Amino acid sequence: MTATALSRIERKARRCDIDDFVAIATAPGASPRSLFAGSPSDRNDPERAEHSRRSPVGQTGDAPHH
Repeated sequence: MTATALSRIERKARRCDIDDFVAIATAPGASPRSLFAGSPSDRNDPERAEHSRRSPVGQTGDAPHH
């Protein structure tokens, strides 16, 4: 993934498709599944955990994939 593509995803100018998500997750050595688990602080804070569940990556209203 190019730096431009990553920047566009971060700015919500480009949708984060599943292949983008896997590339982003595995770059630092994480597994994509571990990112869905949330952080330990999210698991200890019900309000943060609920917010995480309501904020999916690549919502359908995002800009088209280029």
